[in-house]
Amino acid sequence: MTNYSTFTRKKTSRRINYNVEGFDGVLKFSHVWKLENFGSLSHEKGELIKSAIFSPKEKEAMKWRLTVYPRGEKLSEENHVAVYLRLLSFVEDQCYATCELSIINDKKKVFQKSFEDFHPFLCTGKGWGFKNFISMNTIMKSKDKFLPGNHIYIACKVTVLMKAEAQKVSMTTFGNGLQTDVKIVVNGEIFEVHQWTLAARSPIFALMFKRAKYKEGNKIRIDIDDVDAKSFRDLMRSIYMANAANMIDTGYMFKTEIAKRFKVN
Repeated sequence: MTNYSTFTRKKTSRRINYNVEGFDGVLKFSHVWKLENFGSLSHEKGELIKSAIFSPKEKEAMKWRLTVYPRGEKLSEENHVAVYLRLLSFVEDQCYATCELSIINDKKKVFQKSFEDFHPFLCTGKGWGFKNFISMNTIMKSKDKFLPGNHIYIACKVTVLMKAEAQKVSMTTFGNGLQTDVKIVVNGEIFEVHQWTLAARSPIFALMFKRAKYKEGNKIRIDIDDVDAKSFRDLMRSIYMANAANMIDTGYMFKTEIAKRFKVN
């Protein structure tokens, strides 16, 4: 297993789909995972294998893991290998990254899939990857190509957006407008919040920010008219509390109807 990493300045040509601002560069690193005797595994559908934890050299506190379902997830297509990249820990509990996942043979790619847009990775989330990465039939029909020595080598190349000074959003920042980049208007009540925090916990918020058409100054404006302002305020408070202190039990708030509507994780 190997990994390497580099830090470069952010290129303006890179498209950031979540309208995330405040980053001054990217961290790039790679990791190769050897799964021994992959062709002889007797795993059932839905069973997974976890890689060892790995980190980029420049950010040892940022810990990642690859997970593989050799026979696929329970709801995936029959005999399709599923592969995911997961963030396990980071100073901010979340980050934005792109990833290329590939199968290599003698350091050469023989198969690959990637998502080029930056996706929010949350430490408590499943991660991002491909439910139908490659079919097991394809692998077994070309063992010399995919299974040298009956082993498979899965590689990932990751690009992470990095801030000049990582700042953890806490409950104290909610409601005071400091460093916020989104204005959400709920039935006339204004909530000044952070894209970074909301998008990482809710794919609905992430999509809303991506499709936002209006700006006030340097802030995205989102209008929501069919939600109770008090319920929305409680949801925002729970999200920020969950980020600020893991020991505070706010999980019950994410079982409410409004949390389900926005698919808050």
